[in-house]
Order: sequence, then C-alpha cells, then structure tokens
Amino acid sequence: MSRPCKVLLACGDLFFATQLRSAAESAGASVEMELSAERIVPRAATGDYTHLVVDVELPHLSLPAVMEALPADHRPRVIAFGPHMQTARLEGARAAGCDVVLSRGQISANLAESLAEMD
Repeated sequence: MSRPCKVLLACGDLFFATQLRSAAESAGASVEMELSAERIVPRAATGDYTHLVVDVELPHLSLPAVMEALPADHRPRVIAFGPHMQTARLEGARAAGCDVVLSRGQISANLAESLAEMD
C-alpha cells in the first residue's frame, strides 16, 4: 500500500497556488505551502512529502540546486510548472531532473492526474 499523498507546493502566486491546492486536496492529497525558495530544500528533504510541486518563476529559485540537494533515498517526486512562454525555464527544469514539467495551463487542468500517475 502506498503512503498518502503529501504535497509541498512552492508557488509565489497565491491566487494560482490556491487553485492548485484545491485541485490536489480534491484528489485526496494533503498540501502544505512554501513561499520561499530558500526553504524548499530543508522542508522537502525531511522525507515527509511524497511530491514537491514548484513554480519555476519562484524568486531566487535554482532548480538544479534544489534537485542536487534533495536526498536520493527519500526524494519527493518533483513537478515543475511555469508559463508556456518560459521555454528556457521549463527546459531548465527538465535538464535539472524534475520528474514532470508542465505549463501553468497543463498543471491547472491536470494536477490531480499527475499526482496519481506518479504514485
């Protein structure tokens, strides 16, 4: 039996974050918010979260540094998202090793499915 889905959502846009939180919770996930890029790794590295959902536009975010710092033995699955026009940032998220990279439109429409597929 897999453990319950617990999401750390790192997004600076509170309106969009509320949408994502609602979608994840309606799919049965427990969601906690993080607004600071500097606090993502200390929180996500605890092993408490099954998923890290992170906005590539979060100020001061370095996804390569985040991915490198997360412990391999209990790293949450990482879903990165951003505006579809930010192709360089989205490609950077793929190159950094994020498990799934989506546009804002894709994650808005499919977050619940993405979480379920990754369990």
